Amino acid sequence: GERVVVRLGDAKGAGGPAALAVGDGLDEGTSLQVAAGGLARCCVDARVANTTLSLAGADAPTSDGWADLLLKADGPELARYSANDAGADDLKAWAREWASLWTSGDGGRRLTTPVTVAPTAAGAELTFKDARAPKRAKAGGVSLVAEAARVDGVADVRLRAVRGVYDDGIAVKQMSEDLILARLAEDFAKAWGG
Repeated sequence: GERVVVRLGDAKGAGGPAALAVGDGLDEGTSLQVAAGGLARCCVDARVANTTLSLAGADAPTSDGWADLLLKADGPELARYSANDAGADDLKAWAREWASLWTSGDGGRRLTTPVTVAPTAAGAELTFKDARAPKRAKAGGVSLVAEAARVDGVADVRLRAVRGVYDDGIAVKQMSEDLILARLAEDFAKAWGG
């Protein structure tokens, strides 16, 4: 069966809006309202199947807010950056151009696991080429998703980095993934001020 593990902080001392992270990285307090709302949502949202999540905060979000928080489990999401001064199409073009740098070798962009890059409807996909994997096995990667989201009436033009699909038995390429994410954070901040 499928399951979800949800890590909650102590209710005492919980404060601020609800926050969700994939993994067990949040150590802040979790109010009873956020805990109950998060657990209820996890029971009906297929995106969280076989995932470990941590919840924190005191103020439970709206239905839109929960849907946006739980979107982080889909993939899972590795990073999220807002670029509200940009249009979604401009951000998509930037993501495609940025991803292509990983195949050209320019700017010291070399990985321990090489990648292929393909444009997608929402941005670009960097797919790892694992020589040890079976021929048609999915060896993971990082998808860049540029989107114009609206949560509770508030517009957010953002770029999300989402882990690509790995077939069973294929190891996560953590060093290459970490390097991609570090350069993405650095280059995004330079380009968009995020």
